[in-house]
Amino acid sequence: MTTQGRLGCIALLILFLFAPSCTQQAVSDEAALELRSYSVPDGFDVQQLREYLQSSLSRGETRMGTVVAYPDGRLVVTAPPGVHRGVEQLMRDLKKTGPRASEPVASMVAVRYWAVIARPAAVGTRQTINFAPDSPYASEPLRVVLEELVATQGPLEFSIVEQVRLTSLDQGDRSETRGQRLQIKQRVLQTDAGAPVADISIASFGSKGITHSLETRVRLETGKYIVLGQTAYNPRGGGLPAGWSPSDGILLYYVIAAEDA
Repeated sequence: MTTQGRLGCIALLILFLFAPSCTQQAVSDEAALELRSYSVPDGFDVQQLREYLQSSLSRGETRMGTVVAYPDGRLVVTAPPGVHRGVEQLMRDLKKTGPRASEPVASMVAVRYWAVIARPAAVGTRQTINFAPDSPYASEPLRVVLEELVATQGPLEFSIVEQVRLTSLDQGDRSETRGQRLQIKQRVLQTDAGAPVADISIASFGSKGITHSLETRVRLETGKYIVLGQTAYNPRGGGLPAGWSPSDGILLYYVIAAEDA
């Protein structure tokens, strides 16, 4: 339970555990009220605690006491003696246990996926990347990644099969999307190291069903492009650019990049 939830539970218990006889007593009965000052333990929000205590001391139009917060971290409580016993116990418990870490705030994480196919190009020729005119696929960082593949594997001609973007909460929520040629599933988890980790499942398919699939876990860094390996491409159900043939020795690459959601 978070600190906020714990304060709420403890404050509500004050009435029932320590002041059962006070529930019928109004603030107007001044002879039964006492004013006491309490120092709130370090790490706790004084205003938040005041709100919980004040709420627990009110039942409809009947108020069993008042709570005032001071800038120096004190709470001044005016209430019957039974309530003060509960407040004293609350302060002892908070000092003993200390504040607990808040639950992490969920953030959206966006991952962009590319399915890229390549075939060998003639030695000495410049590799080509078959982007359609004004295509959103034609990002400069992706071109750099593909040029690095050429540097390590020799001349290649590329074509983008499809691009898909998928967003997820970084609290382990699963999300899924399906394009014309790709089906993506991802589960993103925030880590203590700061960069989220994603469990990714990618499947490419044609008219005759799934042709390739991949499951992996990667650490995501915004703006960093990652090539998730390569495999021979089986174009069952079509999907080859004009002039390409299955006998060309076509390879399939999956490229991903985390970006601002």
